[in-house]
Amino acid sequence: QQMSVGSEGALTFLTAVADQTVRLGSDATVTGGNVTAGNSIIATAVGNIALGNLSAGLVAPTSGLREVAVVTGGTISTGTIAADGDIQLAATGGITTGNVTAGDRMFAVSPGAIALGSVAIDNYLLIGGTQMFAFTGSLDIDAPGGFDARPTFLDTTSPGAASVTTGALSSGDLRIISAGNVTVGGNVASGGNVNINALGASATVDLDNLTATGNVA
Repeated sequence: QQMSVGSEGALTFLTAVADQTVRLGSDATVTGGNVTAGNSIIATAVGNIALGNLSAGLVAPTSGLREVAVVTGGTISTGTIAADGDIQLAATGGITTGNVTAGDRMFAVSPGAIALGSVAIDNYLLIGGTQMFAFTGSLDIDAPGGFDARPTFLDTTSPGAASVTTGALSSGDLRIISAGNVTVGGNVASGGNVNINALGASATVDLDNLTATGNVA
């Protein structure tokens, strides 16, 4: 069972549950409660996206990418996010989430402020600006490739997010690029390399204990 819901106007719902993939799209905004999918959760909008807790590929999992991908021309606001695969968040207006866990990689990119809860990722964690981000498809549900914007990620250091605030971080390789302050409210534990850059002239990096098996820069 796959769920696909698209609207040229605002899309509003209470909860969404599907055995396979939940796909949500709007030419305006998406506002909803908790979303649970046996495979993936994909949400795209021209405007803001506000959702509850997101769970992909963990409850009665099915074969597939088992990822969460949220792409918007506005802001992203969610509760907790948990995925067996990747988590991909991209917004022009800023990103706010609860605690995040993923079995593979996580990318959170925005030129606005990024505020995350505690983040536990098995592999690569990237937090930065949208210069790190591009996507195939379109946010317009009626356009060619619409209703299925798929993120791809570029490797660049500038510009970063306006600011980055998180809880404790645990990942493989970790990279954070911010134009403003970087504040981690807990320990940082990396199973690989760590690269944290606050690029502003007066920007600061504030974290608790840092451990890494690779290089720190």
